[in-house]
Amino acid sequence: MTQGMMDMGIQSEELLQFYDIIEKGSIYSVYQPIVSMQDGLVMGYEALIRGPKDSNFHSPLTMFQFAEQHGEL
Repeated sequence: MTQGMMDMGIQSEELLQFYDIIEKGSIYSVYQPIVSMQDGLVMGYEALIRGPKDSNFHSPLTMFQFAEQHGEL
């Protein structure tokens, strides 16, 4: 098996995992407060999504980059 074939298998596996996560709704939101350094008040919130902890898509950066590379954004 060539490296290209192995990479395609890995990519296909990741693609299946990505669609499975989306279809099952296995993503969840995390809200991180944005705090003023001057007075410690919460100025707003940053919303992130996360995939399952045991997947390659736990990181929002990884999930969005993958989706963009595969024409899903």
